[in-house]
Parts: sequence; C-alpha cells; structure tokens
Amino acid sequence: MKYETDEALKEIMRRSRQIQQRREKRLAGLCAICSLFTISTLTLLISGIEGGAMPADSQEQMGSFLLSAKAGGYILTAVIAFTAGIILTMITEKYREKRKRRS
Repeated sequence: MKYETDEALKEIMRRSRQIQQRREKRLAGLCAICSLFTISTLTLLISGIEGGAMPADSQEQMGSFLLSAKAGGYILTAVIAFTAGIILTMITEKYREKRKRRS
C-alpha cells in the first residue's frame, strides 16, 4: 500500500480544496465578465439616448423630469439595470445556498 489511511485522507482533502478553489476562481471570472458586459451595455444604452429630457436653461423643471416625453430611454435603462441586478443577486444567492448544502 502506497499511503496509509491518514495520509490518503489528507491527500484527498488537499485535492478537494484545489478543485473547489479552481471552481470558485472560474465562477469569479464569469461574474466579472457578466458585470463588464452589463456595464458596457448600459453605457451604450445611455450614450444612445439623444438629447436630454429637459432643456439646459430651465432649472425650475427638475421635478417634472420624468414626465417629459424624451425621458423614456432613461427609464428603460434604469429598468434594465434594476432587472439585471435582481437576476445577478438571485443567481448568487442560489449558488451560496448550494454551497452551504454541500459543506
């Protein structure tokens, strides 16, 4: 026999930690890529909105900003960002629960 029981158990635990660390590293990279994609998409959406919803010379209309007809793009961008945040949070929480059940 090459290993004794204690040595074999230590080796198994060491390999298990290595595999878990690789998996976590891969998941962190995937989250970083998804975040970068989301940020770049939102940047493109915001830059694609032409003109402001409010004239530059009227400071008294701040409260009615969202009532303007041109504010649709800003609202759509906000809703998309909020939805993406919710989805990412749900995926993260499911992963944490799965990880707790394993250990």
